[in-house]
Amino acid sequence: MKKITSLSAAVLLLVSLGIAVPFAESAEDYLNLQVYTRIIRGKITQINRLKSEITINGSDEQGKPQEMTFRISENTRVVKNGVIVSFTSVMQGYEVVVEYYANPKAEQPYLAQRINLAAAEEGSGY
Repeated sequence: MKKITSLSAAVLLLVSLGIAVPFAESAEDYLNLQVYTRIIRGKITQINRLKSEITINGSDEQGKPQEMTFRISENTRVVKNGVIVSFTSVMQGYEVVVEYYANPKAEQPYLAQRINLAAAEEGSGY
């Protein structure tokens, strides 16, 4: 019971501070959560709107080539020219910068936190 109370208090604290609580498969996952945030820059090669997923072919923070598929949630922010827009604004072929959570324990280990379309479309060096 003490674990559940501690978990509830931790989640309530994160939500009250406005911190997004990354995805987990169960309450126990929150207790053992080892989540970290990363960035990838690249081109959208595939969009699956039914599954709310996008695939990016690009490079990570160290410049290592990557092809990754990200889950899109109701908390994912899509930003174009500094304005939050809907996921329908995301199109295959766009150059993007994606900030994402990685949780190796989850079924889909990558959750997009923010997708930045603005700089990529304007060619300003993202």
